[in-house]
Amino acid sequence: MDFAQLNRADKKKLLEQFLQEEPSLLKDVLLEILQEQDIMPSQEYLERQKKLEAIIEGTFDKYEEVFKRLA
Repeated sequence: MDFAQLNRADKKKLLEQFLQEEPSLLKDVLLEILQEQDIMPSQEYLERQKKLEAIIEGTFDKYEEVFKRLA
């Protein structure tokens, strides 16, 4: 079967059938494509971002009283 020769409705049916058999695959494939196209940050970047946010939040918590007095 040549996928390029199928019309839109047939492609849609084929994809729906495939996704019913492999529902988790859609998410995995989309995430992979987004990362390959540099549209979505990598998992390593997201982990570093979380660590940085935790450090910043910790600093603000530590100096919360100082910031309130300065405000």
